Amino acid sequence: MRKVLELLLVAALVLSFSLLPSAAFSAVDEAVALEAGPAFGDSEAVKAFWDRRHTFEEMEQLLKDLAAAYPNAAKLYSVGHTWEERPLWCLEVSGGVNTARTDGKTPIALIGNIHGGEHESGESVAYTAWWLLSAAAAGDAQAARVMNEYVTYIIPVMNPDGYVNSFTMNTRQNMRPTDRNGVGGPFSDPYLDLNGDGVIGQMYTGGTETAPPAARSSENLLGYESRDRDGNGIFGDDPKGSTIDMNRTFDYLWNYNRPYETPPLGANAWASAGPGAATEPEVEAIQNFLRVRRPAALITAHTGIQCVLYPWCYSPDPSPDDAFFAETAEAMRAAFENTVVPVRGEKTTFYVKRSYEDYPTSAELIDWAYGRFGIHAYTVEVYSRGTGQDQWQDPRPSANEGDWVYLGNISDGRSGSNRTTYENVWIWNARSQQLLGHAPPDQQIMGEGFKNSALVMIFSEGSQALAS
Repeated sequence: MRKVLELLLVAALVLSFSLLPSAAFSAVDEAVALEAGPAFGDSEAVKAFWDRRHTFEEMEQLLKDLAAAYPNAAKLYSVGHTWEERPLWCLEVSGGVNTARTDGKTPIALIGNIHGGEHESGESVAYTAWWLLSAAAAGDAQAARVMNEYVTYIIPVMNPDGYVNSFTMNTRQNMRPTDRNGVGGPFSDPYLDLNGDGVIGQMYTGGTETAPPAARSSENLLGYESRDRDGNGIFGDDPKGSTIDMNRTFDYLWNYNRPYETPPLGANAWASAGPGAATEPEVEAIQNFLRVRRPAALITAHTGIQCVLYPWCYSPDPSPDDAFFAETAEAMRAAFENTVVPVRGEKTTFYVKRSYEDYPTSAELIDWAYGRFGIHAYTVEVYSRGTGQDQWQDPRPSANEGDWVYLGNISDGRSGSNRTTYENVWIWNARSQQLLGHAPPDQQIMGEGFKNSALVMIFSEGSQALAS
């Protein structure tokens, strides 16, 4: 009971800060606040935008700017590289970060964007890094406590390749070279913005120069915008992107499948688990980093639902720390929900579950961290587009919403007499495609809610030592 009361007190303190306009927003007018997020006066050394989407290059620059602006509290380094040789950036945040003053502090890890298209997860983690440094410089007591008693390892984007590709086409996977159609080798028919409008649409025949096709059907569908480089007559059927879900690829119960048990365990993970445990460079890098740093607790941030989940993912059986997980996760949920509901409405709620009860998986990061090393690990799902219960009240475009754009005549990738030319091709730009790279409403508040939830988790671990 004492533990529950402590956690609820922490959640209340976090919420009280998040709802104090004088602490967060009074230094700027409303228009600037929506653009830049909470302001901290002259101590806000790095101005950042939070209601627009960061490209990966902008995310890199933000982390570099934070490390440069706060050299005594932040240092930036890469913990590994991706298939396409992008760095996995980690911002280490703590008072006296470049000295021995971090020795003995409680280590914490925040990791975002293991799935490339879940941009809001990376934004929320990056927001937390920015807030910790800005708020501590402004004299905020909670940020100062994190700086003094903890060392926080912040990796906003674990899947940079998928993140970058998701500005073109939503991509959950990483970029392991994969031959999706069995023709021409890996990525032989990648998407290409043929008309330069920034959107990858579906190409159809059956129209005229002045009128689009009467219907969108499989009979007149050429495929997605591409050059059909492999010449198989289907456009865009071997795009960049693997078949691997990196959050099914950690080295703990990898490819776990027990169909003979009641209930069956692990069956939905094997198809996306990859060729072996931790075969992906991104997963291997994160495992190696966490194995050495050994945080007391971590969050992996995601999107798609709105909740806080905890181990186990693979089994309905409670873990040895199930009661602690449940209490902490509930306080984390309350901190997130109480931050966003006043802004996004009473339906913008979050829930708590043992991860298996949400849906069973295996070889997830949180099971690996807890199963291998006893790290208190949580999945925080920060955003679900839609207007139902437990969603962001962000209307989802229907499958029929979009715009026709005339392309003209186009030839496939074959040569000579084998080449086929299609006349009067039209592109259907679905509304969901047009929204790629656009932030949802109140993304800033989403970051604030995630930060408050993370503070609950951090303080639930206590501290091993105070900075001298």
